[in-house]
Amino acid sequence: MKATSSLPVNLSVAIVSRYPPFGQTHVGRGIAAYTRNLAEHLAASGVTTHVLAEQSGSDEEHYVDNSVLVHRVWRHGSDVSGSIINSLEGIGASLVHLQYELFMFGAGLKGARQVPTLLRNIRRMSGLPVATTMHGVLPRGPLDRDFTSAYVTGVPSWAIRRVYDSVTKSVVQQSDLVIAHGWSILASVHAYARPSLSLVIPHGIESPMTLPDRGAALRRFGLADVPRAVFFGYRLPYKGIETLEAAAPLLSDHGIEVLVAGGSADDADPTGSSRHRMTQGNATRQLGFIEEGDIPNLFAVADVLVLPYRVGMATSGPLASAASYGTPVVISDVPSLAEMLDFSPATFPVGDSQALAETVLRVLKDDDVRAGLRARLAALALESSWASVVDRSVNAYLKVVRVLQEREIV
Repeated sequence: MKATSSLPVNLSVAIVSRYPPFGQTHVGRGIAAYTRNLAEHLAASGVTTHVLAEQSGSDEEHYVDNSVLVHRVWRHGSDVSGSIINSLEGIGASLVHLQYELFMFGAGLKGARQVPTLLRNIRRMSGLPVATTMHGVLPRGPLDRDFTSAYVTGVPSWAIRRVYDSVTKSVVQQSDLVIAHGWSILASVHAYARPSLSLVIPHGIESPMTLPDRGAALRRFGLADVPRAVFFGYRLPYKGIETLEAAAPLLSDHGIEVLVAGGSADDADPTGSSRHRMTQGNATRQLGFIEEGDIPNLFAVADVLVLPYRVGMATSGPLASAASYGTPVVISDVPSLAEMLDFSPATFPVGDSQALAETVLRVLKDDDVRAGLRARLAALALESSWASVVDRSVNAYLKVVRVLQEREIV
């Protein structure tokens, strides 16, 4: 990679994020899987890579995971600033890279406010530059009641919006670099505040992967060999699963089964033993949390992945996986998905279940559309490879470090 050729020997990054338990890549939340991929590829490129992650009962406090130095130093729901600052003092990082999501440190408004507090303390006590990847940014405007109820209860939407605006503005202003996975997300960031430096680095996509045998995957889940439209992801209100459920009877008339798979906040133990709990309702099959080893099996039984998001606040890890596997996808036209896929025949108007069904049928039955979609997914995988993501990330790190050094000289 180009970044490694000019890489200073002492470049070291401390990533603050959720992180999967040792030996796993997937815990039901996309930010943890993203961080593991980013950290491993950074370490492989020659960057000394630390991850300051949440405590895990099954892991030691400090260990090495594929050349990534993992430090389990903060606890969800507690005051995280002190433990993270103390850890930064001992690892000699060149900069901090925060993988931001609103409630990563705790639930409710108290949890949301911890991120600005952490950033203020990093700047005040360590003096390190901070890069922040904004994994989810709500567009400005009224908050959806279903969306807010999923995160905060007993607080009016206007109050949540005020706190959200304040927190987001503070995070952006206190970051030396803001990274977004798409231009529409960066535009949402700029609607809150203008950072010192901002850029788009796409969501990384793994090299093309081979799907397992479909017959074996069907037996694994106890499914029949029928055409199938699948939603996969952490189940949150903004992802519009109800639109897919409303389209399910229309698809059923054409012999297409709808399967909804993924964990939710209601799971008592999302990484425990309750697997493959298949339920039937609204002409759909419901499959709960998917173990890491079963993700390839899920894509093997999916004839098309459907992402019916109704709020464009983030790109999609499942869409990135679909590009890696070459699995056809159908998406709503929210900007964060539409700009990533950039293939109108596989895109439908947000919230329109009739159009969703028609788009799924077009992708499954029109050979030319499906061939064009697969070609677009292959191009997406190439342009968003992890090698490219790391190359651009390292160059961004170097620029931020140099800018800070020049300020100190002046």
